[in-house]
Amino acid sequence: MIPLPTNKSGNYMDRLEFKDFSTAVEEQFNKMASDHNMTLVRVAVDNDKLYELYLNSYPSDVNKLFRERRSYDCNCCRNFIRRLGGVIAINNSNLSVTSVWDVTVPGYFQGVADILAEFVKTSRIDNLYETSENIAGSIANFDNYDASIKWNHFYTKVPQRLVKTNDSIGSALGEHIANKEVFASSLKVISLDSANTILELITQNSLYRGAENKKDVQSFVKSKKKYDSLTPEDQLKFLWTESKKLGMSGRIKNTAIGTLLVDYTESGDIEKSVASYENKVSGTNYKRTTSLVTPAMVKQAQEKLQSLGYIDSLERRLATKNDVSVNDVLFTSVHQKAMNVFDDIIDDTKRKVTKELKDVESISVDHFLKNVLPNAQKVEVLFESRLKSNLMAITAPVHATSNNMMKWTNQLAWSYNGDTTDAIKERVKKAGGNVDGYFRASLSWHNSDDLDLAIIDPRNERIYFGNKRSTKGGQLDIDANGGRVTDEQNPVENIYYTDKKMLEIGTYEIKVNNFNRRSSSSNEHELQIEFNGQLHTYAYPTTLRNSQNVSIKVHYDGTNITIDPSSGYSTVASSGEDVWNIKSGEFHPVTMMINSPNHWNENKVGNKHLFFLLDKCNPTEDIRGFYNEYLKPELNDIRKTIEVLGSRTKIVPSDNTDSLSGIGFSDTVRNDVTVRVSGKTVRTFKVLM
Repeated sequence: MIPLPTNKSGNYMDRLEFKDFSTAVEEQFNKMASDHNMTLVRVAVDNDKLYELYLNSYPSDVNKLFRERRSYDCNCCRNFIRRLGGVIAINNSNLSVTSVWDVTVPGYFQGVADILAEFVKTSRIDNLYETSENIAGSIANFDNYDASIKWNHFYTKVPQRLVKTNDSIGSALGEHIANKEVFASSLKVISLDSANTILELITQNSLYRGAENKKDVQSFVKSKKKYDSLTPEDQLKFLWTESKKLGMSGRIKNTAIGTLLVDYTESGDIEKSVASYENKVSGTNYKRTTSLVTPAMVKQAQEKLQSLGYIDSLERRLATKNDVSVNDVLFTSVHQKAMNVFDDIIDDTKRKVTKELKDVESISVDHFLKNVLPNAQKVEVLFESRLKSNLMAITAPVHATSNNMMKWTNQLAWSYNGDTTDAIKERVKKAGGNVDGYFRASLSWHNSDDLDLAIIDPRNERIYFGNKRSTKGGQLDIDANGGRVTDEQNPVENIYYTDKKMLEIGTYEIKVNNFNRRSSSSNEHELQIEFNGQLHTYAYPTTLRNSQNVSIKVHYDGTNITIDPSSGYSTVASSGEDVWNIKSGEFHPVTMMINSPNHWNENKVGNKHLFFLLDKCNPTEDIRGFYNEYLKPELNDIRKTIEVLGSRTKIVPSDNTDSLSGIGFSDTVRNDVTVRVSGKTVRTFKVLM
């Protein structure tokens, strides 16, 4: 027992004012409860024994029998100690603990407080502190027999956030224990290396629906690192503080992504573990196109690239006209007779296209190249919105003397715009959604609300979270913020039809519903519709109320669509967009026409592409410098890592770059482009690819 203060005669000091003690304890509890960096917990102590320890900690000569009880034996104070005496606060930052008894008080009260503080702080934690009672103890009262005597008691009000109803307190405390136990189990059975590997796959967009689980995995990695660095004693305290912060999201072991983490930890087989995970979350509806790359595979690839002398070859840039030999050029405006400057001004006034182009002759691309192009002085291409995925750029090595990785004899390559057409499309793709369908509707917003996307087809069948696949093949593959919030910043939902044959003539109603209004911030949204490569984006600039619906109707006649948005929607983009610094719906001068580099000179490797390189056209998104199918067979065994390297080493375009960029067409894909040719006359052709 801690020594108690005495007077000069060696007797214990005179009886002190209890109010000093009770006030100090009340203030201490209020301080603990109001500090948001503290987690309140209750320790596993017998309340009756704790009260007996309280009484026995007083000096005997100040706690003598009064009437029927000892002086400090009080039912009101017993009530307080039973309810709050075993409450401690854990500092979330440094895991130090504080009790209600950690106070500075006069005389022998200090000894009592110190004994109780040491006892509760060294006891096992039982649960988070919550209660069904909003008061502990009692305020002061006067003696029933002698009104001149005032009895002070331990007393405090409990903050409302810590008070549950009688009906809910049991389930709330049970949930806290479950959260802590599952969180502890997750930390025990999932290795940090496995979690880091899965996080890397998510970051590089190699895991189906990985983006919606990224925050949970990142949080787990952070928790795991912290937990592993602690002493066993502090680990126990950390489990309570962190599980309280994470809530249900701390139960990662019990989620789909958690099963992947556990499987990979136990098996060490990334391919098998990911395949099992993808089967759980998507069944047969998803085929992963990105490679799974582990740190070991990266190391292997690095060693091979170094041995072959290809490290410098990985750095790429946008190509310029100086990278192209005149022998590989089909047409260039530079080598033609200069046109009268006034003709150019007149042509600029004609650049914008009316809704209908008259006197347009359809010809094959072979006829165009053989019979029209040789006599052309000026060539212009009509950039239509549907051709955004045909935008392309030629790429070249940064180091001209680097070893050639390409299958062909030159080091040039090309990259299309298909991966980054626009922000919404890219977000859908990153979330694991299908963006390659013939008909697609994508919903995008920016808060934790549960907005739901649905399509009602002409047969009145509804595609939504309750019926994700229609009998005709339409499919909802991303459902964000449903049962829990999966993405507070960039949630998306996506419905698509892969094939034209799936579509029936009639009206498709695309509906947006606010199923659960969770956030106080605006849920204004964008709805993007893609049909046969043509993009239409609509904005709804106001917040949807809880359960409110808005819709857009799409009328399909078997060939084309017309769109009828409901009131409130406004068009964001369709025709007239500025993409890669050129506007759709306008003619743009062709500076050069070339075949793809794999068909220059004696090269005849793979599919041939025809490129119309356009004046002032320049990428505005990062561009891949190379793709696996371009590279020599000797790199096949590290192709998975090469695929990741290609995505990680993208070229960042410059506004000032005079890049070889424009519109490209593969000879394996049917398409057409409207071309205006100026020579002795001006003629407009629809060139059939």
